[in-house]
Amino acid sequence: MARKTDFTTEEWKMIVAAAPMVGLAVTCASPNGPWGVLKEMLSMGMAMAEMLQKGSSNPLIAELAADLKERQTKPEPPQGIKDPEQAKELALNHIRAVNDIVGRKDKADEADEFKKWLLAVGERVAEASNEGGIFGIGGERVSEAEKNVLRQIAFALGLPAS
Repeated sequence: MARKTDFTTEEWKMIVAAAPMVGLAVTCASPNGPWGVLKEMLSMGMAMAEMLQKGSSNPLIAELAADLKERQTKPEPPQGIKDPEQAKELALNHIRAVNDIVGRKDKADEADEFKKWLLAVGERVAEASNEGGIFGIGGERVSEAEKNVLRQIAFALGLPAS
């Protein structure tokens, strides 16, 4: 059972930034105008707030929630991003690195629960805003690009794609 103290400061910053990076990857897969992006980012924030409110029996998620509540770790935003594709790739690389870090430090079942939570955050972001259509009317719930990036996130986390 991994705790915050089992990770270096840099590793922990990467874990704290993991859920926002999942949200970034999904949002950048299929940017849907300013309102769509806003809805997706708000959805990611709501997923984080829900985790903070409900807590978790998973020690890693509980440690993350405690850290976020106390605002102890301040991850730095990615620098030098020029376009959505570059942001998506940066986020996927971050997710792969988190998978490696968590896999080395945590028991498999607890690490898998954390990874599944990250993927659930991505799914929630993907479902936050209809893609296509006009002013949020019509279109599809989750675009093909979002489905593809969710598969990439699952693969990066070593989880089966749904």
